[in-house]
Amino acid sequence: MKESKRFLIKFSVSATPRGKQTYKVSVSTSDKREAAPSGDAWIVLHGKAGVKTRKLKLENFGKRRTLTRGEVSTFDLESKDVGALQEITLGLVGE
Repeated sequence: MKESKRFLIKFSVSATPRGKQTYKVSVSTSDKREAAPSGDAWIVLHGKAGVKTRKLKLENFGKRRTLTRGEVSTFDLESKDVGALQEITLGLVGE
């Protein structure tokens, strides 16, 4: 697994009544130059037995950028239950 010097990701999970999960994802962006992307970001959550979410767009309503250098951005994402979380893929549109 490649370690990123640009981001630190934390998460928590809560159940929803429709058999889905709400994932609270916090992304801490480094304060280094060029740490924050200029475009949009997305995340895929991978669970046991190969179950994973689709690409979930990270949206920061009211902000110019999805991720800002030196800040923590928190997102509430609703998706199917992937079970015990095994891996997280964070992607940047255009990279």
